Amino acid sequence: MRYTYILIIAGLALLNLIYTFIKTESSYEIFGFAINLWTYRLIWAMMVVLCVWNYLVKKRSAK
Repeated sequence: MRYTYILIIAGLALLNLIYTFIKTESSYEIFGFAINLWTYRLIWAMMVVLCVWNYLVKKRSAK
């Protein structure tokens, strides 16, 4: 399919999200800023949801 790269990004984001539950730290860094653990998890969870939603929308519009 043409949009499989979106699912690959979603898979990598999901793996990163799961990894935060295995290796817990008090804070993570994004773009040089320290953020809370749950905020970091929320960002990656939103990335997974948005990528899957984008894939489904593009898949439906291709039909």
